[in-house]
Amino acid sequence: MNSNWDYKNGNDNKAILYNVIGVKNKELFPHARARGGNNLNPRGPNGATGLELVIINNDMYESTVGLKISLQTRNLTIPFCNSYLFSQIIGHLLGDGCLVLSWSSKNPYFVFTQGFLRFRYAWFVFNNISFLCKSMPRLGKSNRKGKISWNIQILTRSYPFLKELYIDFYIKDVNNKWIKIVPPEMYDWLNPIVMAYWAMDDGGNTSSGTGFYLHTNGFDFNSVYYLAGIIHYKFNIICTVQNHENRPVLYITAQSKSKFIEMIRPYFHDSLLYKLQ
Repeated sequence: MNSNWDYKNGNDNKAILYNVIGVKNKELFPHARARGGNNLNPRGPNGATGLELVIINNDMYESTVGLKISLQTRNLTIPFCNSYLFSQIIGHLLGDGCLVLSWSSKNPYFVFTQGFLRFRYAWFVFNNISFLCKSMPRLGKSNRKGKISWNIQILTRSYPFLKELYIDFYIKDVNNKWIKIVPPEMYDWLNPIVMAYWAMDDGGNTSSGTGFYLHTNGFDFNSVYYLAGIIHYKFNIICTVQNHENRPVLYITAQSKSKFIEMIRPYFHDSLLYKLQ
């Protein structure tokens, strides 16, 4: 995966993603409607005649939910530079997101799950990535120790660019089981947007309110030590790795908490600002 990514915050925190797609007459979203409700020109945007590669900004399509996107189009969908979305996905992969590779597909899809009480945040995430999704978020439930809880789950389509991230983030352990790791490229990827989404997913104040936890239970200690080193080196934020029931948790110290919060606050959803109090 190319690690030379810049980032910026788009209007209303919208993701900036460009689809490089092969336009072939009406095969380009034949049933879609452009913003404003007008039917798309069968010749394609910018007068495409049918054979060109056309760069389309996601501002043209607020969502592709319910549309059938051809395999050819998905094969040519890549996140370009200046991608807010790329940073968002990386943040989720450190937090509550994962990539799933089914036996029937060669490319994985992205899954994001949140408790129903955090519906506003989940909907915000969906609005950002809905042009990668085939369907609306779905409602699920889980049963832990006899207690039923409800959640919102967002699934994207399968995309080849996600396969590159899957290769970076997942390896087989000694038991031949796929586990998630922190890839070496994280040094280049980690930025305030990544940190903000990670904190929104899996962060929170300590019980005393002096420090801030980034819960990293899904990673091993070596990966979390690597993350702590990157955060310290790139942002001069002092953090340590704590052992919570034999699982690593990253702790932002009291002396660096205010600096950390100042860095991530601009990207926080308003429903989660309580975490930064």
